[in-house]
Amino acid sequence: MLSQADTDTFYSQGQLIRSPTPLLPLREGVFVPVTVDLKGSGPGAIVGYKAKRNSNRIDVGLINHYDPREFWYKIESTDGSLNLDEGDFYLLATREDVGVPPQTAAEMVPYDTRSGEFRAHYAGFFDPGFGWADGKAGGSKAVLEVRSNGVSFTLEHGQIIGWLRYAQIATGYTEKLYGRNDFKSSYQGQGVALAKHFKEWPT
Repeated sequence: MLSQADTDTFYSQGQLIRSPTPLLPLREGVFVPVTVDLKGSGPGAIVGYKAKRNSNRIDVGLINHYDPREFWYKIESTDGSLNLDEGDFYLLATREDVGVPPQTAAEMVPYDTRSGEFRAHYAGFFDPGFGWADGKAGGSKAVLEVRSNGVSFTLEHGQIIGWLRYAQIATGYTEKLYGRNDFKSSYQGQGVALAKHFKEWPT
């Protein structure tokens, strides 16, 4: 794992996140806090999606194929709070832009499940180069898979929803960066977004 000293250096230099507010303290010196965005660009902006309860299946080999309205409800910005219904599944995004320097990879560490409140993130791994350019983080949000545990729960805009933990690449550096080298990097530059199998939400 990335050392406390290196984590602190990259964090203070803006390589790991770009935040709209002053940086929050690192947790235990190595965990980078990220917060939830429930306001977006303003009233009526899409800030997330809630999965519908249905039995429809998708073919993951089909890209830009499915109408998202068959599977999801959109969540629009209102007062900066969101009620999570027990057992339901949500896609939300961080306020911060996330960056992964070329010599590192990152993992989203879930919110402390001992709280019994909610769980995020179910599949949070970030490749070298995600959201990172010219020594800075910028332009790519972390999309969060969130489910309330046991009881309904209210999230507030700007609340810590998880932590990023960075690891050193074994070879020290990779030239095959996410979002570059003509790779098909579907989530570089993303905001709150559905998987690539779904079409854009109709306007």
